[in-house]
Amino acid sequence: MDRRENAVLAYGHALFIDGDGAVVDSTDEHAENWANYPDGDASEMLLNGIAPVSSTVMYRSSALENVTWNEASRLEDYEMYLNLMQLGEFAFDPQVLSAWRHHGYNTSGDKMLMLKEVIEAQNRHFPKFGVSEEDLAGRQVELKFHYARDFLRLGDKRTAWDLGIANRKGASTVEFLKFVLRMGIPMPVVELKRRARKRRLSKTSAELRTN
Repeated sequence: MDRRENAVLAYGHALFIDGDGAVVDSTDEHAENWANYPDGDASEMLLNGIAPVSSTVMYRSSALENVTWNEASRLEDYEMYLNLMQLGEFAFDPQVLSAWRHHGYNTSGDKMLMLKEVIEAQNRHFPKFGVSEEDLAGRQVELKFHYARDFLRLGDKRTAWDLGIANRKGASTVEFLKFVLRMGIPMPVVELKRRARKRRLSKTSAELRTN
């Protein structure tokens, strides 16, 4: 932050851990797709419904003095980012900077609620994006398809299928075919892949604790 005078916040990658402290995922494992975090202008990232993991974020206090906090929002941090993106840059550090614990009370556990809140926040702050209403609507269809893939990853195939079919225009032909193929993969196979990823990530977790 000292080196980036125009930065209103700094952020990085994060491990996701469960209630027992076991690593279950990491944002840097997805750096080629949804966690391809920008360094600088954050508007495109936020327009795509993606935001920094809040436990990695450090704010510049002078920037916070110029924005308001929407207490009615269930995703207050995302709405805060929409306000801050107009005031300066988001400085990205590609290191894993925190471990974020998932438990039954996380708002992120209710994916449909998150999707609803992101879209409503985008609609409230529409003029800040500098895009047309048609472009924003198209981005939101893409966002809904992204959430369909999230539901599939979590094993909720019914919701994933309904959301994916309704918003198939938000995906390329290749992306949609991959989605359909993944629908046919038995969950035990998916669990094997998850366990392999956990073993790989446990090493990163140990290094983070050491550092």
